Amino acid sequence: MSFCPLVIAAPFINFIAYVFIAQRIGVLSTLIPFGSWVLMILLQNCVANASKSNKMKEAKINDERLKKVNDLVLGCRTIKCYGWEVLYEEQAREIRIRHSKYVKVQLSLQTLGSSFFQQFGLIVFLLVLLPEWFQGKKLKTSDILSILSLIYFIFF
Repeated sequence: MSFCPLVIAAPFINFIAYVFIAQRIGVLSTLIPFGSWVLMILLQNCVANASKSNKMKEAKINDERLKKVNDLVLGCRTIKCYGWEVLYEEQAREIRIRHSKYVKVQLSLQTLGSSFFQQFGLIVFLLVLLPEWFQGKKLKTSDILSILSLIYFIFF
């Protein structure tokens, strides 16, 4: 519920920020943050879907591992009697190896979300300024700070 006001205000804030960026450095340079913002939203959606799918697969394998361990604990006498300890241990180890692969993927997706997407505004800031620098334009410090703060608001 705390994000509802931000969701309502975000399109207006973005529009105003794009207008100010267009006034400062031009309409074509405004397309870079807008396109990057759309791309970031799409990438975040893809990462969230991949994370959800991976989490479901991880949970399934984790349940399988817990079932094996539970069978081992409950049927300890039978397993000991027939010498099946090694079989259960190998099965549990194999399941744990499969499980750890999903955990590594999940941690990678979380890292992507917590590092790359949070710094996306700075990347876009550089993408906006690079064409200006390559064209030999000299921007005033006030323009650079204004663009930086506006891009921060867009990607907040």
